[in-house]
Amino acid sequence: MDNLIIHSYNGSQSVQKAKFKRLFNEAFIRSERMNVALMSLLSLKKGIVFNLVTDEKDNVVGFYYIYSRDNMLFLYYLAVDKEYRGCGYGNKILLHLENTYASNPQSEFYVIAESIREGKDVSDIKIRRSKFYKRFGFELTDYIVYDNSGAYDLYKKSSVKGTDIKQIKKIIKKLNPIEICKIKSEEK
Repeated sequence: MDNLIIHSYNGSQSVQKAKFKRLFNEAFIRSERMNVALMSLLSLKKGIVFNLVTDEKDNVVGFYYIYSRDNMLFLYYLAVDKEYRGCGYGNKILLHLENTYASNPQSEFYVIAESIREGKDVSDIKIRRSKFYKRFGFELTDYIVYDNSGAYDLYKKSSVKGTDIKQIKKIIKKLNPIEICKIKSEEK
């Protein structure tokens, strides 16, 4: 497997921009896709990172969109091009994120992914994504995040007990200020 090269997304390289758009459109249904220009603009803010991942031949392998601050990392988007899935690139990207942004033992690493607990359509891709995060050590929390596009499960990887749900709401608002976010607990 080639080494990964991380690039800030700026949309100026037309070949990479076209490949990114294809990947984004294939990986997420329309209602789940945020406006790319807005993502790029928001990434100018402190703590928000929007990066393309390429191999040594400059092939777009994937991308991620995160918020990192203090001891908290929040993964909003992660996608690997279908040509590279199953080759370890997703694991490599997550390791990069963990080592770069969440290496402190007190770090909290969160992910939201399409809900496998909510809604009628629990597709194969949702189940595969859930298993992927669980294999990487994430645990499904008791929280479901709702926005205009649907329901998302909140995963956490941390030695820190509990979840500061007020902080999570603030982070989601920073990553996507247009969506209305509600979070409910599945605790019984």
